[in-house]
Amino acid sequence: MHRMTINSIMFASLLLAFGLQSAIAKTIQQLQADFLKPPDDARIMMRWWWFGPAVTTQELERQMKLMKEGRIGGFEVQPTYPLSVDDPEKGIKNFRFLCQEFLDAIAFTASKAKELGLRFDLTLGSGWPYGGPQFDLSEAAGRIRLVDIRLTDGQKSLPVPACKEAERVFAAFVGPFRDPNIGTNAYRQIQIDSGRAILPEGLPDGIHALFFIASQTGMRVKRAAYGAEGYVIDHYNPAVIRRFIDEVAEPVLKACGENLPHAVFCDSLEVAGEDWTYNLLEQFKARRGYDLLPYLPALFDPTFPASQDIRHDWGQTLTELYTEHFSATFQRWAESKGTRFRIQGYGSPPAALFSYAFADICEGEGYNWNGFRESRWAASASHLLGRQVTSSETWTWLHSPAFMATPLDMKAEADMHFLQGINQLIGHGWPYSPLSAGYPGWSFYAAGVFNEKNPWWIVMPDLALYLQRISFMMRQGLPANDILLYLPTSDAWANFVPGRVSLNSAFASRVGDTIIRSILEVGFNLDFLDDRLLQMRGEVSNGRLKFGDAEYRVVVLPGVERIPPQTMMVLEQFAGSGGIVVATRRLPDRAPGLKATEQDHRTIRTIASRLFDGPDPIGIFVKDDKDAGRAISTRLAPDVSMNPAPPQVGFVHRRLEQIDIYMLANTSHEPVSTKVAFRISASPQLWDPLTGDVQQVQVQEVQDDSTILRLELEPYGSRILVFDRQVRPAAAPSSTERLVWSSDLSTDWIVSFVSAAAGQAPQPIKMDTIHCWTDHNELRFFSGIGMYQRGFELPQQLARDNLRIFLDLGSCRPSQQDSGGTGAIRGGGRRMRAMIDPPVKDAAVIYINGEKAGSIWCPPYTLEITRYVRPGVNQLRIDVANRAVNYMAKDPPVDYRQQYRKLIEQFGDRFQPQDMDQIRPMPSGLSGPIAIRAVVGG
Repeated sequence: MHRMTINSIMFASLLLAFGLQSAIAKTIQQLQADFLKPPDDARIMMRWWWFGPAVTTQELERQMKLMKEGRIGGFEVQPTYPLSVDDPEKGIKNFRFLCQEFLDAIAFTASKAKELGLRFDLTLGSGWPYGGPQFDLSEAAGRIRLVDIRLTDGQKSLPVPACKEAERVFAAFVGPFRDPNIGTNAYRQIQIDSGRAILPEGLPDGIHALFFIASQTGMRVKRAAYGAEGYVIDHYNPAVIRRFIDEVAEPVLKACGENLPHAVFCDSLEVAGEDWTYNLLEQFKARRGYDLLPYLPALFDPTFPASQDIRHDWGQTLTELYTEHFSATFQRWAESKGTRFRIQGYGSPPAALFSYAFADICEGEGYNWNGFRESRWAASASHLLGRQVTSSETWTWLHSPAFMATPLDMKAEADMHFLQGINQLIGHGWPYSPLSAGYPGWSFYAAGVFNEKNPWWIVMPDLALYLQRISFMMRQGLPANDILLYLPTSDAWANFVPGRVSLNSAFASRVGDTIIRSILEVGFNLDFLDDRLLQMRGEVSNGRLKFGDAEYRVVVLPGVERIPPQTMMVLEQFAGSGGIVVATRRLPDRAPGLKATEQDHRTIRTIASRLFDGPDPIGIFVKDDKDAGRAISTRLAPDVSMNPAPPQVGFVHRRLEQIDIYMLANTSHEPVSTKVAFRISASPQLWDPLTGDVQQVQVQEVQDDSTILRLELEPYGSRILVFDRQVRPAAAPSSTERLVWSSDLSTDWIVSFVSAAAGQAPQPIKMDTIHCWTDHNELRFFSGIGMYQRGFELPQQLARDNLRIFLDLGSCRPSQQDSGGTGAIRGGGRRMRAMIDPPVKDAAVIYINGEKAGSIWCPPYTLEITRYVRPGVNQLRIDVANRAVNYMAKDPPVDYRQQYRKLIEQFGDRFQPQDMDQIRPMPSGLSGPIAIRAVVGG
């Protein structure tokens, strides 16, 4: 049965890859037209929190229409905790999760989303992980618990430890005994009779009795909606999983009727410490070929003989049970219903990279593009499985607290997701907030707010279009990464301990960030690989390791000790055909698992020796991870080589039949100027994702098979370079931009205001010199739009065809706050923000002579206005929008327990607002200087 499932996935993936390759054979002209106006399916989405759930159809429709206006392509419904008690005067009523009113709201939303052309995804359950009141403690997530009792002299028996509800003692041992033959600790199993453990006679001093208890984690659903409270389910138990589908998933999906969601969704696994299930001993014996019971002490005692081999087999069993019983079950169910299964497949239980084969859409999270993060984890699985789209939970904790994040913050983080291979952003998020909740309304405790409540919403359509263009381009063709970074899954399993059984957490420490940065900084890009995906999809061909149409030229083993013999054999075949195999820190020397034979270990050592030993080895051994990238570059030219090489600049490479696409992004708060050599001989164009403009690039030099350009990137700047392989590159003389006229506009402004909150707006003010309106004490707590207005005169002689006119709102400078050398600040390890002081605080829409000319919300703070100006007098209006946080800062902070006293009394303490001490009025408006420039050339 299991093999049939694997084979069907392989076949489906091959068909998918073939279909994608056929669908994306485009000319550069077709691609350019789509880039200018990308398809709707590349739009960003939002996680839509339904607090309570307390929703009305009228308000649901209003908010869906707002999303459409903001160029947001859809949403994922996630019911979550209440934010208000029932309040008839405000029209707030909390529906019990799964009640008819709630299901009616789902039905309305599904229908209206289809009518509006919005993608609709649906979270199964509420909050995370899956669970609810339907499940008792015996069906909850399990764990193995140990009670360790030191024995006293002469004891003949002792009572079995008391068990909590749904627990049971299933084994007992005494020990440790010192075995002189093996020089380590050992244990002896003892019998339990009538509630007492019978001890053998003649026990030496220092002996302990160990009682092993099948227990539960006790974890409950986090951030549960009203009526969805309860235990998290056992993710290894097929009967419990089936009941969750029948009693939770089926009703919400049935409510959608014919308007099925694009995908059903499983949020973060995060089942803390789930390392046991009711029938694990039986499953273990059937899968591993021996009984785990006599070896149980090895899970807790690292000195137990072969403890790591036993832990490996235990970890592998947990991963298989999760994959087959949980992920594969939901995938099959979703398919049977005509939809897809999207999952954040990492954490605990120990989902592996290959587990994504048992889902339809891989999703990740995390912006740390040059380290080990789940975004690259999910994208890697998609690439190896031949899937076009990978989504990520984006902007979690961005510039916390809620309402503090800016459009630039959003761009800066989104670019780092793109650099990991993500091409579908799921914003975190959009809080449902009724108008009666006041301003700025409801918000999720751990996220930004990206709805119309933030005044800078006026630029959301343009921000979303930028992200849509990048997402679209990053779906074209195939990934063109050179390197596969092998994930030491066997070593991770071998080092599991009870309570800590997360593979991706193990990889984060065992693989680490150093080797990833070493590879990226030299100019290569990479995906992750595990043994199972290699077995399922890998094929060696002429120095390439192919996964469908995606192919790789290098495999790196980062400090690997254990590795399956089958994997080593494939790597030797790969190296023999011309591929590059690299090992760092150490060479593999063991086969995994207790059943591995000495011949298996010898096979690993022999192949490792053939690959890496001798005066002229076929493989590369690197002692220090930081040298891995440079070592690879001695055998293979980097894809993108920069001089100087700024470590904060990353790239993504996609390849079509005759076109190569590179997306480059500066992730820091400092500008970058560098010479870039692309490992391709083709004619390049520069495609601007902010404007949709396309221009030819001046090639500085052509060398062998590389094209060399000059690259200038502003702080947090990004570019797309498109190479047409049908046109040979040619070095061209440089053409610099030349200023022919400028006029300073930093004086004589009138500023009027439109408030985001209800009530009267401030009176207009006159500014002799441009400055932020928050420089005026009475305007510090204003949130809304400041409309800066004045006229300017354009000389008649500037009416020339080759002249370009720009509005320049000033330049940014690095923030005075410590950036940690990355241009992003992380509070508590998770917060992120763009670390610059911008001249536009926080977003601006420009009108020339009453016509919208564009928006400015990120570097460079300039806008071409050539088509909007005329000789003579022109009228300029700059609508500048700030953040809702200024309005929030007018009131002194209140302890949330007091603020939500009635809510907590009725529903319990379900959330804790984060970073509220950081609320303060932020500088708002234009700081200048402002100028009009006329240029030729460039």
